[in-house]
Amino acid sequence: MYFLHHGQKLVGARLKLWHYYEHVRHSGLYDPAAVLAPDSAVLPESPWAAPHVRWLEIWNPHEADALFVNGKQWRFVPEDCTVPVTNLIQSHYHVDPEDERYSYLRRRAFRISINHEITDALAETGIVNGPVVTIPVGINIQPPSDLTPWTQDQRPVDVFIAGLKNPAIAAALSDALTAHGHVVVCSTDFLPRTEFLECFRRARVAITLPFRAEGFFFPPSEAMAQGCITVCPDAPGLGPYQHGLHVLRPSYDLDAILTATRQALAFDNTTAERMRSNAVAFVQRHTLENEQRGFLDALDAFEGAW
Repeated sequence: MYFLHHGQKLVGARLKLWHYYEHVRHSGLYDPAAVLAPDSAVLPESPWAAPHVRWLEIWNPHEADALFVNGKQWRFVPEDCTVPVTNLIQSHYHVDPEDERYSYLRRRAFRISINHEITDALAETGIVNGPVVTIPVGINIQPPSDLTPWTQDQRPVDVFIAGLKNPAIAAALSDALTAHGHVVVCSTDFLPRTEFLECFRRARVAITLPFRAEGFFFPPSEAMAQGCITVCPDAPGLGPYQHGLHVLRPSYDLDAILTATRQALAFDNTTAERMRSNAVAFVQRHTLENEQRGFLDALDAFEGAW
C-alpha cells in the first residue's frame, strides 16, 4: 500500500497519516511504502524519519496493490488508476462544494471518517462513491502512567495559548490576560512536538485556537493529557470535546474566550481535578490501539468492496 508524504511540518493531518502507515505495517495484509511529494521534506524530529519506513523514489500509483490517500492527495492519483484507494477524511472541508476535496467524493474509494459528525455530513452530500466507516481518532501522547505529571500549583505559567491557527486572536488574548497580571506564553509559530507538549505541561490553563472548521483538532487532547484545564472555542468538528466535561468551549470570539479562560483560572481544586480526571479518561479512550483495531476490522470490508 502506497502512502504519499506531502508537505514539511508535522501538522496533525500528517501525524495521523503516519499512524495509519503504522497500522498498515502491523496489519500483515499490506507492505506499506511511502513516496515524498514535490516540495516536501521529512524533518529529523518527524516520526516519518524512522529507519523502518520504506521509501520509494517514484510515485507510480498504477504499480501499487492499494493506495492510502489523505485530503488533497487525490490530485496525485490519475483518473484512470484502478488501484483500490483508502481515503482518510479528517475535516469538514470535504463536504464544502467550493472546496477541491468535495469533487473527489465522486471517485471510487473506501473512506475512513474520523467522527460521526463528518460521516453524517458526507452522507448528506449524496455523491460519495464507495463505503464509509467511522473510526474515532487515536491519540498518541505518552504512557497513561505519565499523564498529568504536574499538579496545578507546580506550574509556572498561568495560560499557554496555542495560536498557530489564529494569530490575531491569540495576540489579543495574550495582551488582555497579561494586562490583568497573568503569566502568559503565546505561540503563533510552529513548534517541534516535544517543545509544544512541554508548553502545555508547564501551564495551568491552555487556550487552543482551531480553524473555523476542523475534523479532529489534536491540541485540546494534547493539552488535556498534560493536565491543563483546556479552553477551546467552538467550531464544527469539535463535537467529541464536551463543554464542561472535558474542556470549556465558548463561542469563537475574544470576549467569550477571555471569560471562559478567567473561569478556568478561578476553578477551585475540586472542580479543576474533576475536569482533569474527565480529560485524562477521554485521552485514554481515544488510544491508537483502539484506532488500529477499528482499522484492521475495516480492512476486511475494504477487501470485500473491490
